[in-house]
Amino acid sequence: MPLLQHTPPTLHPSGWALLAVLPPWADRLPAASQDILRFCLARTFPLVEKTRDGQWVLDVSSEVDSRFGGTGNDLRIEPEYLLPVPGFCPTFEVAVASDLDVSPTPLWERVATFEGVNDELGPWLKMSTTPGASNRLDEGVPLGKPLFRSWLLLGGVLPVEYDDLCLSRLESGRCFLETSSMWTQLAWVHERTLDPVGPGAARTRLIDRLRFTPRWSHLGLPSRLLVGRVFAHRHARLRARFGGEPASIPT
Repeated sequence: MPLLQHTPPTLHPSGWALLAVLPPWADRLPAASQDILRFCLARTFPLVEKTRDGQWVLDVSSEVDSRFGGTGNDLRIEPEYLLPVPGFCPTFEVAVASDLDVSPTPLWERVATFEGVNDELGPWLKMSTTPGASNRLDEGVPLGKPLFRSWLLLGGVLPVEYDDLCLSRLESGRCFLETSSMWTQLAWVHERTLDPVGPGAARTRLIDRLRFTPRWSHLGLPSRLLVGRVFAHRHARLRARFGGEPASIPT
């Protein structure tokens, strides 16, 4: 089963590609290399060549060199993790953080379930599940493979968006990294982290970082505004439930 639910990619030297899914071997890389790979998710880069072992070389120097150091940085990625695009596609980012009056373990028990997700989205939106799917995000989830198509329902009824849900990284009790595609987004990256804060780690800083590449360029700014408002609403719901206040985003 292919990792991406679209027709097989047609990649060629001098073309462009988007890194759509975090490869399963990413966790075996040194920490600095993992940071670079996650930074490149949902971003588009020019293709240089195809290697003898079937990987494609992406020139990531324009984005990576100044941020991480070095010169002429590139990535070598298998084609099933890439999505061909006609040229450079703009990427948009949103980040929201809250310090919540609950320790990480009970908070994770809530936010790592579809029930918890839909409580955050409510009462305006709801994510559908598929029959037989676990309510939990951290039980029996195959990483790097599509799980199912979840519909985003306005008022719990009207489909307005879908999410071909895929988790690329999961640390139970600590974080998850979603790398999906949507009807309006070529790539959708959602990283949620839970870190203990305060005396005795009695509180939790929950951070949502979103990065997405719209299928149509004119959706870029409206998407950023809408995503920002949705996640501001989700954090407001979490603070109402557990207590807490907005937090600054670490650089």
